[in-house]
Formats: sequence, C-alpha cells, structure tokens
Amino acid sequence: MLGSYIRAVIEASPQARIIFDRFHVQRLAHHGSRGSTARPG
Repeated sequence: MLGSYIRAVIEASPQARIIFDRFHVQRLAHHGSRGSTARPG
C-alpha cells in the first residue's frame, strides 16, 4: 500500500513533499516484522 500511496501523491501533486512521521514508520516496521517472528500453531 505504501508504494501505491506514494505514486498517487506524486501523480496528483508532483510538487508535494511527502513526509513520514516517526510514529507511523515505527508502527509499519513493527507490524511488518510481526509475521516473520510468529510461531506456527
């Protein structure tokens, strides 16, 4: 989803500056890593 969001913003407003805040970056990293450390069962 992140890639499609960036492409949509660039397409709609090429002069816009895309900024990511620390809270959401950490949240995405945390949720992205949850699946790789989960135990089966």
